[in-house]
Formats: sequence, C-alpha cells, structure tokens
Amino acid sequence: MRLGDAEQATDLLAETFAVAIERSGQFRGSTEPELASWTWAIARSLLRAAERRGQVERRYVEQLGIERRTLDAAEVERLDELA
Repeated sequence: MRLGDAEQATDLLAETFAVAIERSGQFRGSTEPELASWTWAIARSLLRAAERRGQVERRYVEQLGIERRTLDAAEVERLDELA
C-alpha cells in the first residue's frame, strides 16, 4: 500500500523510528536484516492502525462537512528536502 499523502507518510516514518527506539529492548535479532525486518513489521502495524483511524476520521469529517487542507507543491518539496 502507498500513502497518497506526503505529510501522513512523514508522520508514519517518524512514528516508526520512535516506536523502534522505544522498544529497542524487545529486539531479539542480531543481524542488520533482522533489524530491518523488525522495523518493517513495526511500520506495517502502524500503517494498519493509521488506516483504521483514517476510515473513522473520514467518516466523521464527511458528516461534519470539514475540508482537509492539502499541502501545496512547495510544502511537499520542503518535506522531501528535510527527509
């Protein structure tokens, strides 16, 4: 799955590494590929949770008639520079 929202993707990336650091004591591997696999598992879990939250959020946003602000090209470019 791909995220169509650069801001959400950036948030997910940051959250993935924050969780990995927070849970580093739970990592039982010893190789770089095992670390990568463990980190990807965290990212997948966070993505699924974000999808569930997004579905609920979209439903409420639609009910309330709220328009979500999207990033313009310059903002997306700046995020890419910072990544």
